[in-house]
Amino acid sequence: MKISSPLLLALTLLAVACGDAGSPPPPGDFNGSPVPGDAGATPDPEIPGSPSAPDGWRKVDLYADSELKLNPGECRNEQDCDTGESCQHDAFFRDRSITLGVCLPRPSIEYMGLLSVSPVRFTDEGGTRDPASDDFVVEPGVFDITFMVDQDGWTTSLDLPGFALPIEPQVGFGFVWQLGMHIGVVDPNDPDHDIECNVGFFRSGDVTGGVIRAPGKVLCSTHNWQSPQAPSAPGLLIEYEQCAWSDPPNCQ
Repeated sequence: MKISSPLLLALTLLAVACGDAGSPPPPGDFNGSPVPGDAGATPDPEIPGSPSAPDGWRKVDLYADSELKLNPGECRNEQDCDTGESCQHDAFFRDRSITLGVCLPRPSIEYMGLLSVSPVRFTDEGGTRDPASDDFVVEPGVFDITFMVDQDGWTTSLDLPGFALPIEPQVGFGFVWQLGMHIGVVDPNDPDHDIECNVGFFRSGDVTGGVIRAPGKVLCSTHNWQSPQAPSAPGLLIEYEQCAWSDPPNCQ
């Protein structure tokens, strides 16, 4: 499937721009050359919103309102840890400011490749829903999209108004412990078609926040089709691959 060049450019910029001092190395698209760097090094920061960052980016400051005082070894992200350590955390996005992680020796870098995102709706009109097995159809459309990524606490966001789904962005993201992905989808012509997915990918291969449909395929919706969400509500099919970081990425 061929996608519009502005969308591919925007998502590619999203992939390469996520970074800060001590953060995971910036990822690249499947056809480019990722920059793996030294897992224990502290690279020069490239922060969205700074003069060197691409236009359109917002760096999300999750901790501006937090008055938590950290004890030795506690962390919200890698900046709170010593060189060669990384912040192992169980939460994504704003929840990181509520609970704290711990600093541990930094392991090798993982890679998550985002292959496609498709809007879906189940075909069964019954009153129950089993997203792990029920049949669904893809419903193409043009939507306003908010895309946010949390790479071990380094969080950036990009708005993509008026883009067509499904898309095959073929971009990837580096992370150490976990990667949080928020995808907000709004249909300007149908207020009942709003979707908010918050999916987490862990270095163990576990996935949270959605329903595993098959290896590399996860379905998600605002409440994953649980009450108070109607069984007929729309959702997203996210197709991905995950493997150890290599240059170029080669998930087999």
